[in-house]
Amino acid sequence: MPPLPGFWGISGHELSRLAALANIAFGCDDVDMGKVATLMGQRGWLPGMVRTPPSLHLMLSLHHAQAREAYVADVAACIETARGAETITATSASYA
Repeated sequence: MPPLPGFWGISGHELSRLAALANIAFGCDDVDMGKVATLMGQRGWLPGMVRTPPSLHLMLSLHHAQAREAYVADVAACIETARGAETITATSASYA
C-alpha cells in the first residue's frame, strides 16, 4: 500500500513518485501548491516544497504516525480552499 492512504481520496491528487525510503512529494495539477503550503503554514504545519514538479515534500518517520490523519485532513482542506482562490499568496519552493 502506498504511504498515507488518505491522500488517494483527495480530488486531483497525484503522488509524484514513490520513494525508496520515507520521502514523498505530492501535488495537484489544478492547484497552486504554493498556496496550499501557505494555508498549511497558517494551520501550524511546516510545509516543505519541491519546485519540479510543484509539490509538497515530506520526510516521514514513525514519530509522525500520530499526526498522519490530521495532516491528510488539513492537506485536503487546504487544497479545496486553494482551488480557485485568488487572494492567497503562494509560498515559494526551496528544493529543486
